[in-house]
Amino acid sequence: MQFQDLTIGATNLAWEFGDGIVEQGGPGDAAHTYTHSSPDPELFDAVLVATSAYGCTDTTQLEIQVFPAVVAAFTVVDEACSPHTVAPMNQSTGANSFLWDMGNGNVLVGSSPQHTYVNSTQDAQVFTMTLTATSPYGCTDQVQHEVTVLPVPFAAFQATPFLQQYPDATVDIANNSAPGPWSHAWDFGDGNGSQEQDPGAHTYATWGQYTITLVVSSAFCADTVSQMVEIQPPMPTASFIGSGEGCAPLTVHFTNTSLGGLSYQWNFGDGGTSSATDPVHTYTIPGTYTVSLTAYGIGGGVNTMVKVDSVIVHPNAIAYFVLMPEEVVVPSDPVFTYNLSGNATDYLWDFGDGTTYTTMNPIHYYTQVGAFDVMLVANNQWNCPDTFMVANAVTTKAAGHIEFPNAFTPDDMGPGDGTYNESDFSNHVFFPVYEGVQEYQLEIYNRWGELLFVTDDVRIGWNGWYRGQPAKQDVYVWKAYARFSDGRETQMKGDVTLLR
Repeated sequence: MQFQDLTIGATNLAWEFGDGIVEQGGPGDAAHTYTHSSPDPELFDAVLVATSAYGCTDTTQLEIQVFPAVVAAFTVVDEACSPHTVAPMNQSTGANSFLWDMGNGNVLVGSSPQHTYVNSTQDAQVFTMTLTATSPYGCTDQVQHEVTVLPVPFAAFQATPFLQQYPDATVDIANNSAPGPWSHAWDFGDGNGSQEQDPGAHTYATWGQYTITLVVSSAFCADTVSQMVEIQPPMPTASFIGSGEGCAPLTVHFTNTSLGGLSYQWNFGDGGTSSATDPVHTYTIPGTYTVSLTAYGIGGGVNTMVKVDSVIVHPNAIAYFVLMPEEVVVPSDPVFTYNLSGNATDYLWDFGDGTTYTTMNPIHYYTQVGAFDVMLVANNQWNCPDTFMVANAVTTKAAGHIEFPNAFTPDDMGPGDGTYNESDFSNHVFFPVYEGVQEYQLEIYNRWGELLFVTDDVRIGWNGWYRGQPAKQDVYVWKAYARFSDGRETQMKGDVTLLR
């Protein structure tokens, strides 16, 4: 506090400042510093006692009010990389208002402000932060701190393409970072990296998702940026070898030649399916079938191969027959066949006695006594045969009997060749009813003894013609010889009436 001496006529002054301090001296101004620790204002009574040369005195008094002290103080992080956000810790005392000059043209108020310093240059920038603290009584104090904001690089890049499908796996990398004396550290996400500013391109060894990271840094500051790229698994290629043509049941072996497949689904066209890699399938129903293979890839890709009409299954012939009768007398009784086969065009009969036929319904005469197996092989145009055999189908026996009629009526329309049907009742041919005949001879004579007809085949009779002309109605003589399968022989003769 500065005290101005306005005394007149004094030669000695006694200053009592009210805080226990007294100063003596001649006329002139005085100064005194008041201190106190109370948070409230404090009053001091200052007294001046003036004395003249004659010993006369005068006294004056003045009340001094001293406000509490104000101390401005704060701490702050004084060095950091841009952008640097400061939140100074206010340690001031005795103040109730605060004014912050951030040193970059920004002024803030409040006890706990926040401010962000940005350094867009390549050099460090220093900002002086000033705090002015003011008490409720208008007392002020100031304090300053310097804040150094270091430059930070700006990291940026572009990796293209960001989506590819293997085997395409090369990514082009363009560094778009801000220029500066920076160092660069690349991490390609597959365990590989680079320190080059512009690595150019990177090729991945296999498929997957990779995060490319670039760190651009100075000695103190750094910036990081990342981008994800994806190399998708390759699409599977469905392919297989397998086709066939043949008779049912037809077994086809399929060989899977697909690429990039994890699992497979086969459709054989007949309702059958399989998930095996190399399946074997048997077709039992004739038809033409389309086969397809679907391959499922690593990343869920799907590819299908279809082979149209790749399998052709032909129907089999079905061999079946019925024989009648099942017991015959050799060699005269015929065995009749009734061919009931299906899907067949060709036939091979084996009657068990060394005799074979290729006709559809042969008639067979056994010459030996015994029991015989009869077999039929039926085939078709696709060579899909079937065999049917009846064991002991026919039993043959030996016997002997022959009997001739006494009249017949030749066919006037023509002579014919003398063959006859035993079940035909037209009676146009003269022939015997017989059984078991192995050797045979028949001779026909007219009443004058002239030989008109002779045969050694029991299945050929006289047609009633002679030398191309119909024989006249008359009585004719016949003579016959027969040896039977039971070993007997007989010679017979008689007459027959030819009627017209």
